[in-house]
Amino acid sequence: MRIGLNEISSDQVAMLSRLNDAPARDSVGLRTGELSLDELRRCLELHALGLVSATVGWRDTCWFALTPAGRRIRRQAPV
Repeated sequence: MRIGLNEISSDQVAMLSRLNDAPARDSVGLRTGELSLDELRRCLELHALGLVSATVGWRDTCWFALTPAGRRIRRQAPV
């Protein structure tokens, strides 16, 4: 399923922008400890849509980062 910009909320777009920490090859995203409860909820919603990945790393820390689809949507959003 291909999600379009018009199918996500402005808060979700803002979360994509926050996760856009670097070019894809250098991006690590954000760990759960850096997110408010509302941001964590948005990340989980975006994960369900395939726009954000969730990866468990060192010491069981969960990291959220943009997927290629998430980057595509982020590029479409107004700055």
